[in-house]
Amino acid sequence: PGPTRANQRCRFVPGVIWAELRYFGWWPVPLTRKGRRAGCNRARRQRRGVSLDSWRSAPGWRLSKHAAQNPCLLVVLCRAMAASGAVEALSGDVGVVIDEELLRSAIDEEAEATKRDDVDLSKYDKPEMKEVETLALSFKNVYQIDNLVGFENLVTLRLDNNTISRIENIAHLVNLKWLDLSFNNIKKIEGLETLTKLTDLSLYNNAITAIDGLDSCKGLQCLSLGNNEIRSTEHIMYLRQFTELNLVNMDGNPVCEDPDYRTVCLAYLKPLKYLDYEMVDPSEVQRAKELCQDDLLELEEKEGIEALAYERDATRDAVLEELSAANIEVAETLFEDLLKEDAEMPRLRVLPGLQDLLEEFRERYKAAAEAFKQLGMEKHAEMEKEVQAARAGLQAAANENASKGVELVQRYAKLAKHTFRALHARGDVEMSDLEQLKKANSALGAELTELEMHCVEQCLAIIDTFETHFGELKSNMLDIHQTFFRAVEEYENEYFDALLTLSEDLQKKLADGIMPDISEELNSLLQDREGLNNSMGQSHDGHISRILAFEDEARDKENARFKTTFESLQESEKERNRERVLEIAAIMERNLKAMHDEFVDEYGEEDEFA
Repeated sequence: PGPTRANQRCRFVPGVIWAELRYFGWWPVPLTRKGRRAGCNRARRQRRGVSLDSWRSAPGWRLSKHAAQNPCLLVVLCRAMAASGAVEALSGDVGVVIDEELLRSAIDEEAEATKRDDVDLSKYDKPEMKEVETLALSFKNVYQIDNLVGFENLVTLRLDNNTISRIENIAHLVNLKWLDLSFNNIKKIEGLETLTKLTDLSLYNNAITAIDGLDSCKGLQCLSLGNNEIRSTEHIMYLRQFTELNLVNMDGNPVCEDPDYRTVCLAYLKPLKYLDYEMVDPSEVQRAKELCQDDLLELEEKEGIEALAYERDATRDAVLEELSAANIEVAETLFEDLLKEDAEMPRLRVLPGLQDLLEEFRERYKAAAEAFKQLGMEKHAEMEKEVQAARAGLQAAANENASKGVELVQRYAKLAKHTFRALHARGDVEMSDLEQLKKANSALGAELTELEMHCVEQCLAIIDTFETHFGELKSNMLDIHQTFFRAVEEYENEYFDALLTLSEDLQKKLADGIMPDISEELNSLLQDREGLNNSMGQSHDGHISRILAFEDEARDKENARFKTTFESLQESEKERNRERVLEIAAIMERNLKAMHDEFVDEYGEEDEFA
């Protein structure tokens, strides 16, 4: 097929065999006279210092089996490898550590290849590494993945053709989409749990025996596991969970010799479009599904049930997360927790009529819980609105302060410019000529400081107002909590009274012989009047103590939320103030330095100026 979107963005162009050539640092070219000439021209560019990485992002050129054996093209490839240092990198005996020098070199090569004239490479340090989106460390004889802190915005990482034995230290690269670890010594797929945005993964030519460790990579689209040690079709079934996986390469694994290998791949991997360098034929997929029809139907039914359960759990988790943010998640779990943690409940469940009492208790609890959740979410929304208003007020005060400060600095800059121009025009400059400008600089510092003090007063007033309003809202929320817990406590007392009445009625019926056909367990329980009363009492006491414990926990969380939010506003204002004070000092120092530079550069009076 011609170059489609899929084969432009993947390493393995369907229907051709040039994967190995790509992994030796080269994108193959069409086997035509024009194509060979283009390849030679590219090799010349490489010898002049242009990195081969600049060509790796080009559309996927196609190369046939026969073309791969063409001597002219192989010469071009060898020259390119020699120019890029790939051969030397692979010939070393000692592994290379990813250090600052290697990273700087890779960044420089990528910047040169992509012509990023907007980046000052001489000043690349840890903070600026966050701007890097592509990092190529191919053919570097790297033996361990390490020292990639600071590349959090990395999208493409190429570590192919090294001696890496373990996937590690990349959990922080959460924006990674393309990861190339082909031609290494990796035995296990691991360390990818946080890479949820990964779409392209190549582990070609390693020593992997099992396909696992990819559960978090739900968006995986292209997976290359060719030339490994995978032997069972069970591992193919693992890939069924990836609903966007349209390209898989397993060529070169022992499993490919299994007669059912291709049938299993085509029948069970639903979105598959390319398999082992070839485009998938829809008619072949249909035949494969017919061969596996019974097992496939059973699997699809099971997956449907699991999907419904997953959707239900996901919905519940989302609700709990929302309620947790409002500190009212206890409404969803309290009743079940009371029964689950009740050690006496298994013994009491044999009592006829107990289930009816529990259902009545549950229904009353649900009504109270729904009212609690509604009021709690409304109050939480008010509290969030109050927090946002406070933050907005602080930001507005800071912006106003900054705006006025800019006007003062600009006014001083005009004065300094006019003064320097006048002094240069006059030619004969003495120290006294700069006194007026020094006084203006001191006045600027005083005015900026006064502005900052006024801003601090405004911010403190906003925080004080917030403390009062937010404290009132917190008290209202605690009242809502108290109303709910008192209602649950009342329902528990009424349930306990009803349980006592039920037990007395059952004991009386047993004594009167009205209950002839009962189980031995129930008979024993009713005969032991004291033991039954103790069990009911302990169950009730346990329920009450847990209700009170949950109430205390909710109250503590509410107080902690108030304290954390208030202290966060205070700390952010303190940090802003510290930065502003330092900035004012820096402005004044910069102005003095400008006077110094102008005076010394022109007249050499450094000692006198000092």
